[in-house]
Amino acid sequence: MFMLRLLLLVLFALTSGCTANRVMTARNGAVQRNAEVDNRYENLKRAARYPWLDDGRCAVKLASGDWAMLVERCYDALDLARIRFVNDKGACPLAQASPVSADDMTRMVGICLLVQPELAVAGVIVLGAIVVGAAIAAEMEATERASKSKKKWCDCYCGKDSTPVLTRTLDFECRAECVLRGHDPTDYVCR
Repeated sequence: MFMLRLLLLVLFALTSGCTANRVMTARNGAVQRNAEVDNRYENLKRAARYPWLDDGRCAVKLASGDWAMLVERCYDALDLARIRFVNDKGACPLAQASPVSADDMTRMVGICLLVQPELAVAGVIVLGAIVVGAAIAAEMEATERASKSKKKWCDCYCGKDSTPVLTRTLDFECRAECVLRGHDPTDYVCR
């Protein structure tokens, strides 16, 4: 009888440990997911400060990653005719071993200034009024709606597709995926 109780106690302890581990793993996943959503939203807010030739589609596509990567990969999608980069104080020193064209120099300084938000405040000047890119505005709105929504996770369907293109995703991610697949921003269902 003593051995049976001991065995039951050991099984209970092991089961409790596994359950606690699953709960902690789920909580850590939710915390990581919330951090990713916050990072995405912050990147979208930064991108909204600049004029885009593609309505911000490149920025939306890469918003979940690192801001520096977004700037580097989407630099050519910026409306550079409306942006002036000012590096008067040498915040972005460039050492060069070989001759570099003026365009390449401007690109390197521009990326350097854009990547560092504290430098971009004074070093990046946008000419004219800024109209937030349609893709960025739609994503920011969807992100805000998703953060307020009680039902956050869903399966994503684009257009009339009967199979989900994403599972256990957020509303704004569903919309972005469908737009990337060539659908209208309103032609998606997240359920």
